[in-house]
Amino acid sequence: MFWTMMRLQARRLVGRKEPWICLVCMTALVCVSFVEGCLHFPGFDRAALPSAARGWIGHFEPLQIRSFGVGIYLLFFLISSSVFADCHYVARKSGISSHLIARCGQGPYIASCAVCTGIGGMLVLLVPLLLSQLLAFTLFPIESGPYAFSSWFGTPASNLADARAQVANALIPEMMVDYPYLYNMMFIVYASLWGGIMALVSFSASFIIRRNRLAVLGFSTLFYLISLFLLPRQLNLSFYLYPCVLVSGLSVLFFVIAPLFVLGACIVFLVRCARCEDVAI
Repeated sequence: MFWTMMRLQARRLVGRKEPWICLVCMTALVCVSFVEGCLHFPGFDRAALPSAARGWIGHFEPLQIRSFGVGIYLLFFLISSSVFADCHYVARKSGISSHLIARCGQGPYIASCAVCTGIGGMLVLLVPLLLSQLLAFTLFPIESGPYAFSSWFGTPASNLADARAQVANALIPEMMVDYPYLYNMMFIVYASLWGGIMALVSFSASFIIRRNRLAVLGFSTLFYLISLFLLPRQLNLSFYLYPCVLVSGLSVLFFVIAPLFVLGACIVFLVRCARCEDVAI
């Protein structure tokens, strides 16, 4: 019954207008950020440009791209949650949930909703962020020339000793210098993964918040913003979502464990709901 319900929920997901609106909004954010980044290089000789790895919009702090910073702090998780995190809220309000649960049971219903929510929330970030790296190739060279600047203006890209010293407080400084494209890809996947997990946080909240759809969709963003104030600076989630962060004490262990912990908490909560509550009411 799970796979039958998965197919039904996938059709619900694709048939909604919200996923496509979210995809357009995220793509627009990427394009606006790219244009803003381009405006910082008027009249530059191509030989002086940083590589497409350093010119990627994820390095928005040294590139002075404010629009992408707004996306990191305020829009990413709202966009990912708006794809499908309210699926149960909408189904319950319309009375569809009781028919779906009667057909397959609460467990497969909740599991299929959760899987589609997580995948949808992840893809709506992953596809535009991959596009953003491809866009960087239209302006920046694949490899920096000997007289090019790194993304930290005033520093020659060819001076690896200075580059290593400057990024010593990055999450994985050796990877950032030696394998910059792989480093960017790691953050693209990681931010997208958090998008899917935060969509699950909002989906989980829909079993508690029963009167306000906007509160359901915005719950993950509120959870994220509160965590920025409560957790120590080294455990600030926003510092792990983009590659140009140079903060002493960043933890690879937190980088790995944090998404697993939040995902595990969501799964435990949803299992409890499936076993103990009549979610159709």
